[in-house]
Amino acid sequence: MARSEDKKAQPPAEARAAEQAGGTAPGALRAKLAGLADPLVLLEGLFLHSPVPYSVFDMEGRCLLTNPAYRTMFGTEPPPEYNVFQDEVARQQGIAELIRRAFQGETVQTPVFWYDPRELRHIQVTQARRAAISCTFFPLAGQGGEVHHVAIAYKDVTVELTLRDGEEERRTQLLRELAEERARLQEVLDNLPAGVILAEASSGRLIFGNAQLERLLRQPLPLGSRLPEYQQWKGFHADGRAVQWDEWPLLRALRGETVLGQDIHLQRGDGTLAWLRMGAAPIRHEGEITAGVVAFYDIEQERRAQGRLGALADISTALSQATGDFSAALEELARLCAEVLSECCVLTLLNEETGTLEVVAAYHPEPEAQHLLRNELYGAVRNEQGAASHVVSTGQPLLQPYIDQSKLPEATSPGVRRFVERYGLSSTLLVPLRVQGKVLGTLGVSRGKPGNPYTLEDQEFLQELADRAALTIQNVRLLKTTQEAVRLRDEFLSVASHELKTPLTPLSLKLQALARTMEPGRSPATPERLAGDVETMRRQVRRLTDLINDLLDVARISGGRLKLRLEDVELTGLVREVVSRFEPEAEREGGTIEVSTAEPFAGHWDRLRLEQVVTNLLSNALKYGAGKPVRVHVEAQGHQARLTVRDEGIGVEPRLRTRIFEKFERAVSDRHYGGLGLGLYITRQIVEALGGNIEVESEPQRGATFTVLLPLSGPPREQARG
Repeated sequence: MARSEDKKAQPPAEARAAEQAGGTAPGALRAKLAGLADPLVLLEGLFLHSPVPYSVFDMEGRCLLTNPAYRTMFGTEPPPEYNVFQDEVARQQGIAELIRRAFQGETVQTPVFWYDPRELRHIQVTQARRAAISCTFFPLAGQGGEVHHVAIAYKDVTVELTLRDGEEERRTQLLRELAEERARLQEVLDNLPAGVILAEASSGRLIFGNAQLERLLRQPLPLGSRLPEYQQWKGFHADGRAVQWDEWPLLRALRGETVLGQDIHLQRGDGTLAWLRMGAAPIRHEGEITAGVVAFYDIEQERRAQGRLGALADISTALSQATGDFSAALEELARLCAEVLSECCVLTLLNEETGTLEVVAAYHPEPEAQHLLRNELYGAVRNEQGAASHVVSTGQPLLQPYIDQSKLPEATSPGVRRFVERYGLSSTLLVPLRVQGKVLGTLGVSRGKPGNPYTLEDQEFLQELADRAALTIQNVRLLKTTQEAVRLRDEFLSVASHELKTPLTPLSLKLQALARTMEPGRSPATPERLAGDVETMRRQVRRLTDLINDLLDVARISGGRLKLRLEDVELTGLVREVVSRFEPEAEREGGTIEVSTAEPFAGHWDRLRLEQVVTNLLSNALKYGAGKPVRVHVEAQGHQARLTVRDEGIGVEPRLRTRIFEKFERAVSDRHYGGLGLGLYITRQIVEALGGNIEVESEPQRGATFTVLLPLSGPPREQARG
């Protein structure tokens, strides 16, 4: 590159170099050096002893010279294969373009950067040190102005930069620690179970709120707002009195008061009410109140638990009175459950006689809804596929937090649909009434308004109520069963004494009459009269014997001592034989006994017990047959025998069809019909002991048909041995 001798035309870099040389132009410097005896000694001394690190490169980018200061700075010198144009560190630091400009004849200054020869990749340097440097590149031109070399002067700022970086790092670290401390404090406050509000005393502005605020208050808390702007908050004390504005804990704290545990029923942003327990305190600096802080947390569960404990006590009290008025106690149970779990409650029980599920109590706070429940729900549950039937069959609770009213099951009764359409149905909970492994019924609650679904906590509480209720219901039923058993015992003793006296009275009279005929002076009784009296006495003795045998059979059955003596028995002949014994009695009653049989067949049964079955059924038919014909039919059907006894008498009401097979039970009053009420009970026990079963079909005033089915092979071996 050509260079001009005119200083004004000199490139800016050369002008700066001339100024740094004390204003001496390159030509003048050469002239002065030429006057020295050995100028190279001077230049060598300056180069070698300069505290400024230097390096000189040829135009190919190879390093020709370095001074000791250079080697001190980096701890090494560039190896012969190093080339400045291939310097990866220079490229990474963004100074490759400055190097290119320097080799084109321009003096350039680099910014400060970190340089470590060990990071070079086109050469291998193992012994070196890292330094923070600033470089000045300046071209070295010959007499003709052409640039033949480029020199680099280095400024080592490692110490200064390290100190500055250290100070900056310490400052950054301090700020980081402060930020971390603040973040930890914020995290602690945000994870507190309580909401926290901080208000500035001087301005009354809200300056802080943690993450729990919006959850508890159901509305955002705009920081910077003044406290008077929140006078729209509505709160009530535990006694129901409205909280005045100057009574709020935060305002009291700003006045210097400390508030501990003030319970307030607060209306939240969404209009709902929540019980909050608030505490507040002033914050002082050098004795002056600078801020006020209030903390509050939700005590809804605490108060709910207190309310539920009270409800448990009330329900226990109500159930304790169940023995006096069972229905009223169940209604009270439904009311208390509805009040605690809001808002509707329905109680069902399994009918012990029919086995059907029936609604026995229901409650709703609105009178019209209560009236609708009574009219539509009370009585048998008609939907066998409904929720209540499902809970009874599985014994497991049914929780439905969210219900879509538009998707009610098709089997839902019209009355229930009308109730749902008018009062809503958003959430239901149904639990079984369990006791000793049995399910007695269900206890269910429902809510019409959405937004407050039942939870597992509600399920646990309702199940506890149901278990208590089930135990009481079971105890009441056992008490009633015991009372009924005592009543039946007393009634049986009365009937038994009457029935036992009935044959004894004519027997005693006949014996007295017979004794009188044997007195001296009395004419003897005619043989015909004696025969009649003896037959009457035999009949009464036979009746007395039958009564005693019935009592003995009941005792054997109750004690599990009913023994069977199995043999092959021809049933049609046995039936005709028993019928022949009853024909005189049928004639006395003005009726007849008609027998129809198929081909004779035999089964493996106990003959005497089978005779007892036929006897009891015929005796029952004649007693209640109203003097009309009694029809007996015997046939074999496959592997079993079928015996039917049909009368045309007073019949049996449907609700009594099961009871007539129990001990001491009758379908009619014992005032009109005699007997101990044991015949059908003994009959069923014998039939079942023989492996069969007995059923009755009847309607009032239209007669009754008793059907006995017995396996021809007899009872199972285990049952026969029993």
